[in-house]
Amino acid sequence: MHSTTAPPDRLGPHRRDAGRDRWLPLTAAAAVLTVLVAPAVVACSADRQSTENLAAGRGADKVTYLTAFGTPGREGFVFLGKDKGYFSENQIDLEVVGGAAGDKNFQMIVAGQAQFAAVDYTGVAMLAGNHRLGAGKDQLGDFKIVAALQPTTLIALMAKTNRGIVTPRDLAGKRLGIASGAVPEKLWPGYAKLAGIDASHTKIVNFAPPQLPAMLAGDKVDAVGIFVTGKPGVAQAVRPSQVTVLPYGDYMNDLYGNVLIARSDLIERDPGLVRRFTAALIKSLTYSVQNDQTAAECGKATHKAAPATDKDTATEEIKEMRNWVKVGPANEPIGSLDPARVRKGLSLLRSLGLIADSDIDPASFVDFTITSTPKPVDRRRSTR
Repeated sequence: MHSTTAPPDRLGPHRRDAGRDRWLPLTAAAAVLTVLVAPAVVACSADRQSTENLAAGRGADKVTYLTAFGTPGREGFVFLGKDKGYFSENQIDLEVVGGAAGDKNFQMIVAGQAQFAAVDYTGVAMLAGNHRLGAGKDQLGDFKIVAALQPTTLIALMAKTNRGIVTPRDLAGKRLGIASGAVPEKLWPGYAKLAGIDASHTKIVNFAPPQLPAMLAGDKVDAVGIFVTGKPGVAQAVRPSQVTVLPYGDYMNDLYGNVLIARSDLIERDPGLVRRFTAALIKSLTYSVQNDQTAAECGKATHKAAPATDKDTATEEIKEMRNWVKVGPANEPIGSLDPARVRKGLSLLRSLGLIADSDIDPASFVDFTITSTPKPVDRRRSTR
């Protein structure tokens, strides 16, 4: 049965072998990134004072961060980190804005309305693989991924178990509620192909993301496309029915989940700011998923910042996300990005017909230097 939300083996074949997952324990020591502050000249007006402010003691950099979508529990780690001072200790005056689905976050980053945003990795990879990243005509803009927030895609389909949907093939002939233009819709044909479903025998019905649990509860659709961390909210909406969860990652585990992006010119001209922000965000995420107590802290912080978000549901979402935010093979810290995995993901997307070019250089849309741990500088004086 596919009602489990345990994540797939992140470096295995496209299809997960049941029962073979091996997870390393999550430790804060392995996960917290080294923070560097490097002097640099910044790109746009919002970032131009970064290095000067630090050098002259004129206060923190003002930074706007876009969540991947809205302010549900899975996004709450940024609020927790802000409350705990992780950003202020990195000289960052942070404003958090609820992001939007589709290309909206990309557009706001390119327009300079925010310095950082969380987005789904697959959306960026599809833009890169179809040559839509850059400053040229018909291109969306020039930005790069600087950190991975989850090592495996969080996209899933959820259904009421009492409607007879317990495996992907039970979706044949069903109605799927998915946000228009969102990654679950873009990836659906590829997921259907890998899961052995004839996608032409299903009907996609578009709703705004906040409406999806209610549409499922009211039997307006048979399944909804949503993040795996949304299970607590869906379960609450469809009670007393149980929830079947069908993660895309069962078949697409070479794709990362949410990632952090920034404009390329900001990365080039002020890597210090990018490193400081990334370190603070990863520290926030790492702390939030440590245990039930830190998850509860996160739920409380989320409700405080966004009163419309239920505290208990937010807490359960962070608990659900715990198994999806892992230290990777060879103790790779949270946030790290692997060029080999990026290439595998591009090959997968190409095999599914979702991108035109899988031979692009991963470094063209991923900056692998921001979350790398630098070698210590030997400050000993040479003797002659």
